[in-house]
Amino acid sequence: GSIQLCVLISIIILILIFVFKTPNQRLIDDANILTRFAAYLTRACFWAVLLVGLVDIIISFMRVEGFLNSLFGNTMAIDLGRSVFRGTYVHYPLIILSFVIAFFVRGLGFTWLALLVVVAEFQIVISRFVYSYEQAFMGDLVRMWYAALFLFASSYALITEGHVRVDVLYSRFKAKTKALSNAIGCVILGTPLCWVILSTGMWGKGNATFPYNMVDESIRIPLIFNQPGYLYQGQRRNEYVDHCDVFQTLVDYAGLELPERGENYYPGLSFLPILNNSGSLEGGDWRNYQICEYGDLRMLRTETHKLILRYHEEGANELFDIKKDCRETVNIYNEKEMQPLVESLTLKMNNFFARYEDPVKSGLNVKQLPRHNKTESWRPVDPSARF
Repeated sequence: GSIQLCVLISIIILILIFVFKTPNQRLIDDANILTRFAAYLTRACFWAVLLVGLVDIIISFMRVEGFLNSLFGNTMAIDLGRSVFRGTYVHYPLIILSFVIAFFVRGLGFTWLALLVVVAEFQIVISRFVYSYEQAFMGDLVRMWYAALFLFASSYALITEGHVRVDVLYSRFKAKTKALSNAIGCVILGTPLCWVILSTGMWGKGNATFPYNMVDESIRIPLIFNQPGYLYQGQRRNEYVDHCDVFQTLVDYAGLELPERGENYYPGLSFLPILNNSGSLEGGDWRNYQICEYGDLRMLRTETHKLILRYHEEGANELFDIKKDCRETVNIYNEKEMQPLVESLTLKMNNFFARYEDPVKSGLNVKQLPRHNKTESWRPVDPSARF
């Protein structure tokens, strides 16, 4: 988020410097400069999408089939499976190469990208129905190239006035009036839209962004069970379940008995009775809240509110009314009328961890716990660390 903000501020500063340095330059000249830059940027993005897509599908295929281990060794095979490593050492160099190619190659080659989309889709059909083989990366490549094709085509159509307009008034405008209409439209409609996308779509939404978060986009994951003839088909449930519940359910499903370690050892509950329609959930009604932990970040979510407590990291504690504010943009944690609710939810969360938490392995001490891999997002990567 901070890097993106600095880039945006830098762009604005560069634009202001350019404007003040060229006070006598005509707007048509500025427009031509921006058009050439936009064309260059589009070409660079086209080559980036093309090269990254081709290299990515090769790496993904070799990783899925186990070729990376024999060719590059176990350590490199594991690293290439991590998005942070692949993005830094594979994608970024390809993107830089794309900008170099775009500087010397003037053509866009949209037709080639369209052909590759067709080829990628065709090979999915052949591999699926002829050889019964399909991997997720094959569909991901098609979607990425499709999205790029439409985006590039849209920008090209905008520059060349080739897009379809339904405004009958615009077609009757003079060139100057059309230009004024486009400028006002970009400022009034385009700029606010871009700002909304940047402010709500980039910062603080990822699984490892700072400060760490518990937004629904990160923690709500669809869970699907299917076994014809045994599980009750066609259900769509809204109960809160987590990994602990899935563990208990799989144990119940397999007919196993867990070691007796006391009632405070296993926090999960089995939801097998609703999967096979054999009875009601344990204890009658299922719990109407969910507790999550991510390092030293903890959350309690009910049907109406979400409480997020940050113990050692940067960032404020948060409370959201998810019925009124489903995007979690207004923090009401410090509002006076919310304090009874904050205290109630905090007490419930503390009671849960007091009952089930192992103090030695507590998430509150995560920075002092032994490091088990090189991808823990709450700690900086140490090149000397070992798996």
